[in-house]
Amino acid sequence: MERDGYLKSIWQDGQEYYQPSNTWKKDMVYDVAITGGGITGLTTALLLQQQGKKCIIAEAHTIGHGTSLGTSAHLNTILDTSYSVIEKNFGSSAAKQIATASREAIDLIENIVNEHDIDCHLKYQTGYLFAQNEDEVQELESLKEAAERAGIVVNWSPQIPAPFNFKKACRIGFQAQLHIGKYLTGLAAAFEAAGGVILQHCVVSAVKEAAYITVETSQGEIKATNLVYATQIPADVTLLQLRCTPYRSYVMACRLNNDQYPDGLVYDRKAPYSYVHSEEIDGIRYLIAGGYDKTSDESDTETFFTRQEAFLRAHFDLASIVYKGTSTCYNTEDGLPYIGLLPGHDAIYTGTGYSGNGLVSGTLAGQMIADAIIGKDNPYADLLRPSRIKPVTS
Repeated sequence: MERDGYLKSIWQDGQEYYQPSNTWKKDMVYDVAITGGGITGLTTALLLQQQGKKCIIAEAHTIGHGTSLGTSAHLNTILDTSYSVIEKNFGSSAAKQIATASREAIDLIENIVNEHDIDCHLKYQTGYLFAQNEDEVQELESLKEAAERAGIVVNWSPQIPAPFNFKKACRIGFQAQLHIGKYLTGLAAAFEAAGGVILQHCVVSAVKEAAYITVETSQGEIKATNLVYATQIPADVTLLQLRCTPYRSYVMACRLNNDQYPDGLVYDRKAPYSYVHSEEIDGIRYLIAGGYDKTSDESDTETFFTRQEAFLRAHFDLASIVYKGTSTCYNTEDGLPYIGLLPGHDAIYTGTGYSGNGLVSGTLAGQMIADAIIGKDNPYADLLRPSRIKPVTS
């Protein structure tokens, strides 16, 4: 399977990951219909199904298709939006909330992996941030101080597990990585085992709201009491589309001539930043390198891959580039994701604007939306509500 004209990603093998088996009851009004079978949709669906709700997922392609399977699968408490920016835009209490929410999202992933025995190579790692000039050093020092105020333990490090020159570096414990394809497959299997329904190759064409919500799809109408848009950005023209900017992110998987694969998650402080780590798939190790996020109108993809390859060859003994891919993420105007009720609606929910932290934010969205639908208070609901307005950042 090709993605955007480039080779299949390291997690895709040209096969569908998952074949649904539960029967879709077309005359039934489901408690929740979910459009999108990526990290947000599957997490939301599983948590709600486990709470006794009857849920159905409509996925236009196959489970995880697009950005979820295109991720390099980092799980971070140090986010693309720095805690100093969160403090500036929302205050110190909000920064602490986001740090706690990120930790809880990673813990939820671990709990799901353990509860459902998902063999997805979940592994805790140390994260490293490094600065290469004085401006980057000042930015790194500010980042470290704000992260510590938010409650994250960050220590200076005399070394990093990658062959980059640097002036200053810090390390953050209990970051993590996993095999995203196997994790999404495990989520889907657990959801179906709990009685949920997955429709693949099911394209949503329209949504109607009346006594209940009717979702028109290529496979027929789905009726539900609640609807969740888990599609990166909500369909149709909404306020959130005006408040989110699409970015392209790039990733490569490479083989080395030696065994000098990084043991940890390593990030520079450039703008846009890049990162490296390693992953073992079926007994073969790969150097994973990515980043270089750019707005989607900067579409010369091959230029970015050429730049990325030159950077890697300057620092690693590359044997070959095995896979490369690109996917889209959305950044919000104020730096935090939008999670909750879609503005102007009473029973339609969404999660969007995850920046480069889709697995953590998508998992957090799954928990928050599930809580909202079952009527449970969530401590982050007000902070991340999609209807919020930040006039200064706007």
